[in-house]
Amino acid sequence: MDIYRTFHGPFPGCASYEPLLAIYRTALPALPDTQELEDASVEKLQERDSKMFFSRTEIRKVLEENVVRDVLSCGCNRCNDRLERNISEYEVLVRYVFNRARILLAILIYLGHASWTNVFTNGGYGDENLDGLLSYIQNHSPAGLSPGFARTFQSALNLFRPPIFAMGTPRFNYDEHQRFPYINDELCGVGSSGTVRRFEIHDDYLDKSLIEVASKYTQSEGSSVSFLI
Repeated sequence: MDIYRTFHGPFPGCASYEPLLAIYRTALPALPDTQELEDASVEKLQERDSKMFFSRTEIRKVLEENVVRDVLSCGCNRCNDRLERNISEYEVLVRYVFNRARILLAILIYLGHASWTNVFTNGGYGDENLDGLLSYIQNHSPAGLSPGFARTFQSALNLFRPPIFAMGTPRFNYDEHQRFPYINDELCGVGSSGTVRRFEIHDDYLDKSLIEVASKYTQSEGSSVSFLI
């Protein structure tokens, strides 16, 4: 994805550029508290990128209403032709995105295509039907987007919308590139039957049903749940 963004932006001068940097700083698993993103080694970043995902809570903190307004009113050469310029419709767009489509906006910022926000939201798409938007892109190949954009969008979707774990969750066959919301992933040991790992699932991706069951077996006041596999 970093190579993709090198060619597709957003670039300095676009209103999406600073929000992209802020979004990237919220990526999980987090770097050590003592290490700034700029100071991390290439090896450490590559290792983190292979497991990287984003917290919905943190994304919504980054995309405050004023940030959403700035992004959706960008006047750079790339955004100027596509973003909504009618004032009344612009206000409707801002409210819709802030209330119902901030994860979608984050994905489009990440991919350098924030100017497509009003095109997709006009179709009724938002955070609750991102799979429907993916199907639309796959089936219609909107003019102005590269032929491989659907695959790129799906890769980004994996980062911004990992699975939510719940009691009684049915079995799924996940894509080999699916990201899982694991934090504090540690190797506990290696035996004749394989490896044993301990990890926690990020709070954003724990269903209440799982938290309630786990709370019966822990004295922790938090909602993080640890697993051994």
